Amino acid sequence: MKLKQPRCQYSAEFKLEAVQQVILHQQRVVDVARSLGMDISTRGKWVHQYKAEKRGVTPVGGCRIMPDTERITQCLL
Repeated sequence: MKLKQPRCQYSAEFKLEAVQQVILHQQRVVDVARSLGMDISTRGKWVHQYKAEKRGVTPVGGCRIMPDTERITQCLL
């Protein structure tokens, strides 16, 4: 019987930092994921979620990536 590994919980700040490495610094998702020892699909989901939040779509049942202060600033611009 294979034991299930516990899920890692990452803070919104960590997720945002990781996503910004891909978006702002134009690094590949695979490279950022490897450098942090993470699954590539997890990082890809974060990038997709971040882009959706920038368009105003809120995640269902999930943790937001963009901090409230960034959302407020974005609305003011």
